[in-house]
Amino acid sequence: LDASGAPIFKSILDAADRLAPGHILSVRIDFEPTLLHRLLDRKGCEHWNASVDAEGRRVYFCKRRRAGLWRRQAADL
Repeated sequence: LDASGAPIFKSILDAADRLAPGHILSVRIDFEPTLLHRLLDRKGCEHWNASVDAEGRRVYFCKRRRAGLWRRQAADL
């Protein structure tokens, strides 16, 4: 998902709602998504940042299969 333009948060939250347990949502974003981390954590998603470059950062969200089951590292992708 390319999180550019409006409405960024709604697009990401909608995509996370459709995410199946164990699947990963990859988002290219140009700001630190602290609020998104909190909102998606409440929806049962783990998150991690993979890279930061001139274009922004890549953030991954993974819907937990069950609470605290696992956390993948970006290098595993």
